[in-house]
Amino acid sequence: MKKINEDIKNSSFEGIYLLYGEEAYLKNQYKNKLKDAIVGDDGMNYSYFEGDLNYEELEDMVVTMPFFADKRLIVIDNSKAFKAKKKDDEGADKDKKSEHPLEKILDKKIEEVVLVFVEEDVDLRSRLVKRIQKEGYICKLDAQDESVLCKWVQMKVAEKNCNISPAIANYLIECVSTNMENLINEIDKLCAYVDDKKDITKDDIDKLCVKNLNTVVFAITNNMMEKNVKKVLKIFNDLLAEREQPMRILYLLSNQFNIIYQISCLKESGLSPAQIAGKLNIKEARVKVNLPFTKNFSKKTLKSALNDFCDYEEKVKTGRIDEVVGLESLLVKYSSKTS
Repeated sequence: MKKINEDIKNSSFEGIYLLYGEEAYLKNQYKNKLKDAIVGDDGMNYSYFEGDLNYEELEDMVVTMPFFADKRLIVIDNSKAFKAKKKDDEGADKDKKSEHPLEKILDKKIEEVVLVFVEEDVDLRSRLVKRIQKEGYICKLDAQDESVLCKWVQMKVAEKNCNISPAIANYLIECVSTNMENLINEIDKLCAYVDDKKDITKDDIDKLCVKNLNTVVFAITNNMMEKNVKKVLKIFNDLLAEREQPMRILYLLSNQFNIIYQISCLKESGLSPAQIAGKLNIKEARVKVNLPFTKNFSKKTLKSALNDFCDYEEKVKTGRIDEVVGLESLLVKYSSKTS
């Protein structure tokens, strides 16, 4: 990102940019930044391709001089040309060594043309990508660290003349997810809502924001741990009212219990939270936030719950139990004081 910002500041651009990764907001942001800096509103010198490429048309564009300008910009969005092929795809290994149709086009590209590729999946081992590494710039734009996101949320809220504390910014991220597009939507909503009050509170987030299902399932687990059956059922029924599928809730709940079970086993082996995180390939913060559950749910209870979740899924799929009634009974069972 720093390199792209410097290129824009100095008006000195690479011939090819490849932006890839999971964070759509950042990819769109830097795609638009490059467009504004290179061609601005000049539609004569801007071309946009999306999806499967028309190689003939692209080839014509890369050899066309800009019209009364220094640069011509071509943006290619989600072409999937850089995506790794599955191991069982016929010719997958061969394709890594063979010439890609885009390489022939790059051979003909004139200096005055800038290409910007925006992709999600990229095979960094491919010939095509290695060529772009030599001739242009590749930037990976994935989900940002939560500490970085917290500052970013505060900045975006401040831009709208509102305030949010670091603790409440972190709460918003926990509720909504680290997806920046989702966060921007919720920030817009919150700032419009608080208006003259200016300060965004936890209550405002609880009232207005569409919460990440993972966060809601964590709340269910927390209330199960506290044996608050009433609260568990309220959250579950709220999810059903929002047309959330019971099987999806089950999947996330099962995953949550499985993580707690693994953390419990590794904790007994004397491993630290950091070591447990390394073993499970998850963030240390996730280990720490789940550690309290290991004190309230015994390994026997966790194992029993996981078996019951599997049994429930099999019964639903074979039509032997109603999916809503069945999951509700499991929630009650593991929220009761006798579990």
